[in-house]
Amino acid sequence: MSRKRIHRVAVYLLDNERRRMLLCRSETSPFKGLYMPLTQEINQFETPVETARNLVREKTSLNFKFIGYESSMPVVLDEQSVKIYPPIHIQVTRVDEQTDCVDYVYLGQVNAAPEFRQSGPLCWFNQSNAKKAPNHVKNLVNYLLSLVAP
Repeated sequence: MSRKRIHRVAVYLLDNERRRMLLCRSETSPFKGLYMPLTQEINQFETPVETARNLVREKTSLNFKFIGYESSMPVVLDEQSVKIYPPIHIQVTRVDEQTDCVDYVYLGQVNAAPEFRQSGPLCWFNQSNAKKAPNHVKNLVNYLLSLVAP
């Protein structure tokens, strides 16, 4: 039996000082109640980066920019030379016995970082307080914060 693969974007947002990461409490299994990056299935009528950009706007209403690194070569999307940063990481997570999620991970930074209620759906995390996140998310938060440490 072949596995079902769900292709999603996952956006990790840094605060404006690059010290914290914005995560969202999951409302679905298998990580219900735990904090995850902003995620959404890739819209078949959008590029992954368009899906990621729209996801951030809808869930947070925050102004942000994508961040890339030397290893992230820009991609030409069309004849107008539209360039974007490709995902900085691809992560596969098993959801259940038959389903895997393939996350195209994007990193962004907000222009201003409002505070959110500790028990709310959105919360800022750093390396020491990411206890309410699954291990694969904690590991990626630690890695991404180490990349951008001021």
